[in-house]
Amino acid sequence: MDGMGGIGGMGGEARKDADGAGVDALARRIREAGDRAARTAALEEMTERYYRPVLRMLARRTGDMTLAQDLAQETFKDAIVALTGTARLPDRLDRWLMTTAGNRLRKHRSKRAASRPWDAALGADETFDDHPAALAARDDEARLADARRIADEVARATLDEQDLALFELSVGRELRDEDVVARLRADGGTAAPAAQTLRNRLTLMRSTVADGFHAYLLTKGDRTLCPQLSGIVARYPGPFAAPLRDHVVKHTNNCAQCDGCLKCATCRRSSLTAVKSCSASAGCSPCTVCAREQKALRAAWAPALVLVLFARPVRDAIAGLVAGAPEPAGSPTDQGGGAPPRRPRPRRARAGRLQAVAAATAVAVIAGVGTFLALGVGGDTSPTPPEAGPPATESGTPDAPGTPDAPPGTLLWTVPVAGEVGSAPTVVDGTLYAGSGGGVVYAVDAATGEERWTFQAADYVDAAPAVADGVVYFPSHEAGLFYAVDAATGDELWTTRVNAPMESSPVVSDGTVWFGDNGGTVHALDTADGTERWTFQAAAAVHHTLTLADGVLHFGTGDLATGEGAVYAVDADTGDELWSFPLDPTADSSPALADGVLVVGDRAGVHALDAATGEELWTAGDFAGPPSVADGRVYWGNWGMVHAVDAGTGDELWSFSLEGDVAVPARPVGDTLYVSAYTAATLYALDAATGEQRWAYATQGSATSTPTVADGLLYVASGGGGSGTGVLQAVAV
Repeated sequence: MDGMGGIGGMGGEARKDADGAGVDALARRIREAGDRAARTAALEEMTERYYRPVLRMLARRTGDMTLAQDLAQETFKDAIVALTGTARLPDRLDRWLMTTAGNRLRKHRSKRAASRPWDAALGADETFDDHPAALAARDDEARLADARRIADEVARATLDEQDLALFELSVGRELRDEDVVARLRADGGTAAPAAQTLRNRLTLMRSTVADGFHAYLLTKGDRTLCPQLSGIVARYPGPFAAPLRDHVVKHTNNCAQCDGCLKCATCRRSSLTAVKSCSASAGCSPCTVCAREQKALRAAWAPALVLVLFARPVRDAIAGLVAGAPEPAGSPTDQGGGAPPRRPRPRRARAGRLQAVAAATAVAVIAGVGTFLALGVGGDTSPTPPEAGPPATESGTPDAPGTPDAPPGTLLWTVPVAGEVGSAPTVVDGTLYAGSGGGVVYAVDAATGEERWTFQAADYVDAAPAVADGVVYFPSHEAGLFYAVDAATGDELWTTRVNAPMESSPVVSDGTVWFGDNGGTVHALDTADGTERWTFQAAAAVHHTLTLADGVLHFGTGDLATGEGAVYAVDADTGDELWSFPLDPTADSSPALADGVLVVGDRAGVHALDAATGEELWTAGDFAGPPSVADGRVYWGNWGMVHAVDAGTGDELWSFSLEGDVAVPARPVGDTLYVSAYTAATLYALDAATGEQRWAYATQGSATSTPTVADGLLYVASGGGGSGTGVLQAVAV
C-alpha cells in the first residue's frame, strides 16, 4: 500500500513569501500554476499525501466508514475550491486540511441534529460507556495489519470464485476500479461483463466483505452473552464461512429469534441483501444486544477497515474532483476572466452500504483471474446526483417554460395533495387523476396543474384510478367501497361495497371493470351500475393491478403470514381459472405481459411464463420487484439496482446502480426507462437499451409512485417522512 503516515506524519513544507509570512509551498504551487497540467499535478500531489490521513481521522471520529468516505470527498472538494480561488493560502496544508475535515464533520452533525425529531433521543443510549476500553477506535499499524488479515480470511471463506477474483485485484493488488474493469474486459473479450456491471459488482463485493468482517468479529469475540448467538455459532462447526455469516447477519440486523420461522432457510439461500432485509417472520425484530455490540465493533474497526477496503475508491473519487478543478487564471483555455472557480461535485460514496443484488445469468472464463460471472453488456455510467429543479408555484402556475423549451428534468408545476399518492397518476384527455392518503381523488389540468375537481372518498385511495368512457373508477381502502364518478365533474355515479380492504388498481374494458381485494377475491362489475358479474377467489390477497390481454386476466397474489403466493390466469368474461403457477408470497405484484410472455417477480427473481399455458420459460436475477416489459426487454429493480434482461431468454443486458431502493415498476417509454428510487427521492431517466443515465430529477420527498408519461410530460408523486402530505409534480422530458 502507499504511505500510511498518520496525522503526525502529515508534515507540511513551507517557505517564506516576500513579506516573510510562512506559506505552504504545495498550496502556493496550486494557486500559482500557469496551466491545467501544472495545477492538476499539484492537486494530485496534495491528494496522494493527505487523503489517507484525512480518511482515517474521519473514520475514527465518526465510527462510520460510509460517512467518513462522504466527508473525505467533501473535505477535498472544499480544499480544491479554496486553493484555486481567492481564499488566503494556509501556512500548513496538513493542519488546514484536518481543520477543513473537522468543519465538514461539525456541519454534518449540526444538520443531523436539526433534522432529528425532538423526542428521538428519549430512551436511546448511543454511547459505548459499558464496553471495555479495548473497543476504542484504533488505526495503528497493528490494528491495520489485523484488519487486512481478517478481511482476507473473510473474503476467502465467504466469497464465491467470481467475487474473490475482484477482491484479489482491487484489495489485494490495490488496482483502481477502472483498471480492474479494463483488465477483466480485455481478458474476457466479447463474453466480458459491461463496465458498469463490473463497477456495481466491485461495490457489492466490498460491502459484502465488510458485513462478513463484522459478523466474524462478533462470533470470535462475543462479549454479549447472547444465548441465541452462542447457539447459532455452535450450529456451524469448523472455520467461519458464508452460512454462519448469513445467520449472524440475520440475527443481528433483522430477527433476534432467527430460525423461528420456516422462511429463514430460504433467505440464507438467497443474497446477503435478502438475508438482511427478510421479514418473513410475523414478529421480526433485531437482537438489540448483538446489534449494540456490532455497532461498537464497527466504530472501533472503522479507521483500519476503511483503509483496507475503501481507500482506493475514495482516492479515485477525489481524482474526479481534481479533474473538475477550474483552469488557472490566464491559461490558454481559461475563459472565465478571473471568475470564481466552479465547485467540483463529489461523487457519492456508497461502498459502505449493501445496496445491490448482483444477478447471475452466464459464466465466462477470463484468463489470468479465473472464472468470472458474466453479467451481460450495457451501460457504462455511474449514477449522477440530480440537480435541484427550479422552484414551481402550486396548483396551476407553471414556473418553467413549456415542454418545447424546457430541458429534460425541469420541474413545470406541483400540486400539494392530502397524503401520499401510492400509485401512478392516470392521464386521459388532458386531465390527470390521482388518489391520495387523505381519501381525496384529484382531477387537475395535466398541462398546468390547475384543479378541475376533487372527490372525498370514505377512506384513503391507494389505487391508480382507471378512466374509460367519461367515468373514473377507484376503490377506497379500509372502507371497502368501490366508486364510479363522472370524469368531467367528479359527481358520484354509483358505489359498490366489498367486504374487504382494497388497494388493487382497477382495469376497464367493454363495459366491465375488474379489481382485486385484500381477501383474495377478484371482482368483475358492470360499469353501468356496479352490479356484480362474477367473482373469483384466489388463495391469497390481490394488492396490485390486474393485467388484461386477449380476454384473459393475469394477476399475482401473496400473503407473507400464510406463505401462499401464486400468479393466476382467469377468463375475463366468466371468471373461470385457466391456470395458476405457485410462487413465493412476495409475488404479490402486477405481472407484465408482452408477445405472449408473462413476467412476474418474487424473492427468487424474475419468472417468465407462457401466458397461454403458465409454463415457466426462464428465470433470472434475485429478489425482483415488480417488472415491466417493452421492446424485447424486461426491467425490474431491487435494492439500489435496476436490471434489464432479454425477454426471450432471460440473459442480462445491463444493470445500473442508483441511489435508493426501487419499490415500484420502472416505466419504459420509447427509448427511455424512467425509474423512481423511493428512498433516494430521485427519478432517473436511463437509456432503455444500454442503461446509461440521461438525467435525474430530485423529487420533492420520497418517490412513492411509478412515473406516468403522457403528451411530452412526466408525472410523478412524492411524499413521505410522516408529513401526511404528498406532492404531484410535472416534469419536462
